[in-house]
Amino acid sequence: MEDNPREWDSLLLTMLWAYRTSKRSSTGVNPYMLTYGQEAVLPFEITVQSLRVKLQDNITREEYDETMHATIDELGESRAMALERLMAQKRRVAKAYNKHVRVKRFDAGDLVWKTILPTSLDNEGFGKWSSKWEGPYQITDVLPGNAYRMREIDGKDLQRSINWKYLKKFYPSMWEAREEQEE
Repeated sequence: MEDNPREWDSLLLTMLWAYRTSKRSSTGVNPYMLTYGQEAVLPFEITVQSLRVKLQDNITREEYDETMHATIDELGESRAMALERLMAQKRRVAKAYNKHVRVKRFDAGDLVWKTILPTSLDNEGFGKWSSKWEGPYQITDVLPGNAYRMREIDGKDLQRSINWKYLKKFYPSMWEAREEQEE
């Protein structure tokens, strides 16, 4: 594909086959198995006549029907087990993430910076050097779920509450601190 990037569509079926027949670490099985209830017969297995293919050659129609019905019955159990493994994987990922997350707590009256949303918004002329934070704002109410209501320094209340992850503590600059001391 690196040689001819415009011919990606000719490789699409091969890529999809590889994706659908590869085992997922999160579920423990491949998507093909979860869809059809059996492992995919790979093209080389037909050419080489693998044991699995040879066993299917000598099976009667009634035996095949019984096998397919049993496979369909087991498919629900396989999907349930895959779902359990997927949920366990999600819990492990969440636990690993939450181990390093420190929830910021603010009290009413605290001064904070607020993230400029959307975060991809850049000030024209400054590009990546544009400010990512605005403020300071004063916390007015602490709401459940680590959300906060705020007001601008001039006293104008903000309409919407905001989650803690979009806030950071405001520390006055050296010059602002000096001005406060002089007053």
